[in-house]
Amino acid sequence: MFDLPVLDFTISIVFVFFLFSLFAAALLELVNTVRKRRARILRDALDKVMNDPQNKNFAELIYNHPIIEASRKDPDSLPSYISAENFATALIAVITEQGRQVKIGMNVTNTAQEVKSDTTPPGTPIEQFRAGLKTLEPSSFQQLMVSLSQFVNDLGQLEKKLITWYNGYMDRVSGWFKRKSHKILMLLSAVVVIGCYVDFFHLASEFWNNDKLRTQIVQSAVATVENGQKPNDPTQLNNIQGQQVTNIDSLKSEIRNRYNAAEEVYDDIMKKNLPVGWKVAGKKWCWDDGCLYTWESKNGFFGELWNKIKLFFNHIGGVILNLLALLISILAISRGAPFWFDTLNKLVNLRSSGKKPQVAPEK
Repeated sequence: MFDLPVLDFTISIVFVFFLFSLFAAALLELVNTVRKRRARILRDALDKVMNDPQNKNFAELIYNHPIIEASRKDPDSLPSYISAENFATALIAVITEQGRQVKIGMNVTNTAQEVKSDTTPPGTPIEQFRAGLKTLEPSSFQQLMVSLSQFVNDLGQLEKKLITWYNGYMDRVSGWFKRKSHKILMLLSAVVVIGCYVDFFHLASEFWNNDKLRTQIVQSAVATVENGQKPNDPTQLNNIQGQQVTNIDSLKSEIRNRYNAAEEVYDDIMKKNLPVGWKVAGKKWCWDDGCLYTWESKNGFFGELWNKIKLFFNHIGGVILNLLALLISILAISRGAPFWFDTLNKLVNLRSSGKKPQVAPEK
C-alpha cells in the first residue's frame, strides 16, 4: 500500500474541497427549492414550444390534464418533474380532444365560437388524433405534431415518437438549467469561501507541516469513501431531490429539509477542526503594525479590519496572494461535490492499492 506524505497531502486538500462542495451544493438545493427553479424552467420550456398563438396554449392544457394535475395538489404549484410517458399520454389526449371542438363561423358579435361536441370522431384512435390536428390552424406547433404523427399506424408508435422527442428536448432543457445553476453555484462557492475563509495557501501549509492533522483528515477521507456514496448533482434538472415539491405544505417541508441538510454539513465541517475560518491558528504575512491573515486582535473585529485596510496599501503583494488563495478555493469548490468525490475515491484507492493479507481460517 502507498503511504506517501505527498499522497496524504493531496487527499487532505481534496477532502476539504469535497466537504465545502457539499456545503455549497446544499445551499444550491435550498435556493432551487425556495425559488422553485426546476418547476419554473420546466414550465417555461414547455411554454416555449407549446404555447401556440395561432391556436391555444397546449402547455396549459397538458398541465390541467388529470394525469399531470394529480401531482398538483395546490392549484398555484407546478410539478418539478413530468415523465416522458405521462407527457405523451396527456398530449395525445389533448390533441384528440380538439377533434370534438366544432368551430362555428362568425356569430352576432363577429367572433368565432367553439362548442364541445358530445360525439366521438369516427375511426381508430390514431385517426381521431389526426382529426384533432386538422382542426388546428397552421403553426410551428401544429407542424411539429404533424411531422411526429407521420408514418405511424397506431397510438403506441406515436407515443414512442413523442417520448423520444420529449427526452431529447429535456436534454437541451437540462443543459440550460445546468449552465444557470453553475453560475449560482459559483456565487454560492464565493459566499462559502469568504464566509468560512477557506484559504488554499493556508490549507496547503497546515497539511504539509502538521503530520497529526494530515493523518486525521486522511482517516476521515478514507471513511467517507468506504461508507458513503456519490452525492447527487444539484445542477441537474431531473435530480431526484427536485421531484418532491407538489404543494405549499411540501414546499415548506422541503425548505426546512434543505436548511437542515446545509446546517448538518456545516456542523460536520466545523467538528473536524480544519484550518479554516477568520480566526486562523498561526499568523501569516505579519509586519510590525499588524497581520494580514488573523482576526485575533486585542483591538477587536473592527479594529483588526481597519488594520487590514491600512495594510492593503502598504503590502499589496500579500493582499494579492491572499485574494489568489481565495480565488483558487472558489474555483475548486464550484467544480461540485460529485467531481471531488470521484477524485477522492481514486486517490484513496491508489493509497490502498494492493491486496490486504487474508486472515487464515480457524481450524
